[in-house]
Amino acid sequence: MMRPDQYTEVVRRRLYAARARVTEEQRLGPGTALVGLLSDTVALSPVTLCLAVTRAEVATAPMLRDFCGHAAAHTRAVVGGGVGLLEGACTIAAVVAVHSDPPAQAAASAKTAVGFGTMLRPVLVDLSTGTVHTWTGTRLLGLAAMGYIRDSVRRLLPPPGEALAELGGPTRPVGPPHPPGPSGHDGRFGPRPQPPGHWPPGPPPPPRRGR
Repeated sequence: MMRPDQYTEVVRRRLYAARARVTEEQRLGPGTALVGLLSDTVALSPVTLCLAVTRAEVATAPMLRDFCGHAAAHTRAVVGGGVGLLEGACTIAAVVAVHSDPPAQAAASAKTAVGFGTMLRPVLVDLSTGTVHTWTGTRLLGLAAMGYIRDSVRRLLPPPGEALAELGGPTRPVGPPHPPGPSGHDGRFGPRPQPPGHWPPGPPPPPRRGR
């Protein structure tokens, strides 16, 4: 089975290949995330796409919703006061987890949230099942942007099996040389000293009451 740090490494490489502006350890609320920003034009309108990816051992619905809220707020802060007037803001908030519970999977598969010039698409990557949970439908409101987000999810967040094959299998060292910059990495092949993105576990679920 693929490790969360291996999967986020594949996403990191794909973001750089897409010429995104990448922050490898962005503070978002109580955790951190790998964040990539892409500028594009959708239906003749400028759009900023923010992909935020964090890792967790077990994904739950409250954790996913919390992360989505912080990721969407970060996108709005990046775009600034022009959201909805001068520019659209699309957020893809992805949690990469070793395991996930059914409520988290249902939350990730909910319809894309649409606001004034904004869209939020949650994604849950469950490595234990090799499944990417997200909404794959469309809405008449913002039809072109919906297609853009769907294509971006497919391009940047591959199924774990495809991502593992991209790395060459579970035993191969992770990642290409890092691009020059203040990352502190020496550029050699091998695991990152600190894998990007981590979300703290939420409170444990309440104990079940006996009938």
